Amino acid sequence: MPLPDNIDQFNRIVLHTLARLYAAFPKPTELNLAEIAALANPAQIASEHSLESLEASFEALSFLKDEGLIRYSDHYADGPILFQTQLSMKALTVLGQIRDNPDQLTMITRIRSALATGEHSLQSEAIAHIVLQLFALAIAATPTGNLLNSKH
Repeated sequence: MPLPDNIDQFNRIVLHTLARLYAAFPKPTELNLAEIAALANPAQIASEHSLESLEASFEALSFLKDEGLIRYSDHYADGPILFQTQLSMKALTVLGQIRDNPDQLTMITRIRSALATGEHSLQSEAIAHIVLQLFALAIAATPTGNLLNSKH
């Protein structure tokens, strides 16, 4: 069953963002939300990238920031640029992990491979699976409140 469009778009934004930041690491970089939106939906021509697409990109990146996977210092109030964007230690660790795949590929290698696949429906399924694994690894890498509050 196909994913809802908003979830598929979110997944693509997440993976394109992480791949771009991994390639730039450790150097902080500017991220153009219009470019991320275009990568997430290449079938749209540039003039069709609406405010809705930019908002989806911004909200997806805000989610990644809130969950501790990326950081950025600021953004234009009236433009689609995020400044000083960089992977967090958690994201760098998760992207370097090998998890539940017979090929023993790191998450970043799997992300790059999924993004390079041409068949849209297969790509959507592969991307959704990778995002689920990525978030599961990120959750596992996050200390729980119990660990933080334990008395040792």
